Amino acid sequence: MSKSLFELFRAGALAPRVVLLPDLFFFVRSVPLETGSEATSVAEQLELAIEGMAPFPVAQLYHGYFRLGEGASALAFAAYRRRFQQEQTVGWEEADLVMPTFCALLADKAEPSTTCLYFTDDACTALVWDEAGLPARVLVRPLPETPGEAERAAVRDAMLREIGGTVRLIELPAPPRVAETSDEDGFAFVAGDRTVRFPKASAAACDVRPREDLARHRRGQKRDRVLWRSLVGAGVVLALLAVGEIALGIGWGFEKTRRAKVVVQRPLVERISNAQALAYRIDELATKRLLPFEMLDAIGSVRPKTIQFTKCTTSGLDVMRIDAQTSNAGDVAGFQSALARLPAVDHVEIGDMSSRDRLTRFTLMVTFKLNVLKPAQS
Repeated sequence: MSKSLFELFRAGALAPRVVLLPDLFFFVRSVPLETGSEATSVAEQLELAIEGMAPFPVAQLYHGYFRLGEGASALAFAAYRRRFQQEQTVGWEEADLVMPTFCALLADKAEPSTTCLYFTDDACTALVWDEAGLPARVLVRPLPETPGEAERAAVRDAMLREIGGTVRLIELPAPPRVAETSDEDGFAFVAGDRTVRFPKASAAACDVRPREDLARHRRGQKRDRVLWRSLVGAGVVLALLAVGEIALGIGWGFEKTRRAKVVVQRPLVERISNAQALAYRIDELATKRLLPFEMLDAIGSVRPKTIQFTKCTTSGLDVMRIDAQTSNAGDVAGFQSALARLPAVDHVEIGDMSSRDRLTRFTLMVTFKLNVLKPAQS
């Protein structure tokens, strides 16, 4: 059964769980494969081969295989299901991988003519590499019920004689065991002083559980991964929201402090602004002069004789407002154009134009350029 949602959240991402089965229960054979375009799948070829070698139907066997890359042969292994007691299969449903112990060494890169040998409690296992890559043979021989050193040595020597000549002999002090790994795409096994990395893609074929059980287990694994990643994502979102809330709280504290400083400093700022405005006005009065007559002289230089000024006022130092009238309305536009062409004039506006008693009355707003007009010499 898959881990519950609560257990996944409490324990975190689960480490791979591997069950290594006794080698003595399995028979192992090297099987040639058909690799042509018309060949059936590797799994189907190996099931047919196992059925031809075993005295029982494939449905009554735990079986698997190991193939190195796209090699022309594979190592097939099978065991009669009834050899396993019920207590031995407890936990298989939750395991990520169930395979014979010797399979942990199949992914090891060994030199040609190498034999790797180790003892378990009830057997001696030897893997023989005739060529680099896939082992050509896997031999498993039982030990006496209470073996001593002499009995173990006798079984070992008999196996080496059966194997024949071997250039390199590796005797492991203990059977391979599962090692912890952070690699999500593979498993790791410790064999003596070496660590063997086993990719999940290759290890999947070594799993001896029935295919329907494997399919159900992998669906459960996929569901658990989705749930776990969803929980991790939700946790990250909650953490970000908490950080954002803390940041908002800190920001609001700074804002309150800033506003309090603004309230305290506002009277001082207003006094400084008023003082600056007063100083500017005093400087303007002291250093700059209003030149109304010079403005009128400039405007009058282009005034048509039909236009009469009735009132003149100034706004600031550079704007003059003139109320005027004329008996010829056509002269107003020409007067505006003439004023706009004066070097001292920035722009001219005509407004409030009305006609009554054959007179056209209008308002003239003339803005002069700063510091262009000069006071008349006395």
